Amino acid sequence: MARKMKQAYGFSLVEMAIVLVILGLMLGGLVLPLTAQIDQNHRTQTRLSIAEIQAALLGFALLNGRLPCPASANSNGVEDPLGGGICNHPYDGFVPAVTLSIRPTDADGFALDGWGSGANNRLRYAVTTANSSAFTTDINSLSLNPNLRICAAATNISATACHASVTTLSASAVAVVISSGKPNLANTASDEAAANRDNNITFVSHEPTSQFDDQLSWLSYPLLAHELVNAGKLP
Repeated sequence: MARKMKQAYGFSLVEMAIVLVILGLMLGGLVLPLTAQIDQNHRTQTRLSIAEIQAALLGFALLNGRLPCPASANSNGVEDPLGGGICNHPYDGFVPAVTLSIRPTDADGFALDGWGSGANNRLRYAVTTANSSAFTTDINSLSLNPNLRICAAATNISATACHASVTTLSASAVAVVISSGKPNLANTASDEAAANRDNNITFVSHEPTSQFDDQLSWLSYPLLAHELVNAGKLP
């Protein structure tokens, strides 16, 4: 009786190619949501860090009767100048993390956002110089006029004001904390990003886009005044 030979089957090159394509699509579908989730986690951590800094700024004002000056690129997280007064970098400095005793910081004492430890991840800080720098010298009145402007877009923004066609989110902020967002995002050429880095009193804040994901928080004069009055620092 003739023995029947078992026929061996295998995958053809075409079938293998189809399987690889399907696997690639499946993995791609997993990677994109994972990347988006990681980005969202970084944004959430940044938001928490900025909120902590705002609370620390209020606490510093209650203790010292003034806001700290921003740190400079060479002051290792300490306000510049030490002791406040006329700030050396009022609009282009960094959060004075050492002065405020907050973390996380990098090895040079600069406060960081949720994205990592590079120079681009250092949280920046601007403070008003209005009323002869009273806000970083001695907040002794309820009639001061802080002048940091927060605009909803950079359309025709100037060095001193939002354009009339754009919503002004705040016209009397005393301080602004800024994260530059995701490293290597192609936002360096955007008008919005440039407006937050051009060393003047106008800033831009809106929902993240493919070219702009700065995160901003600002301290309003009414809130600061309310806390100082409650603490008996102002009449």
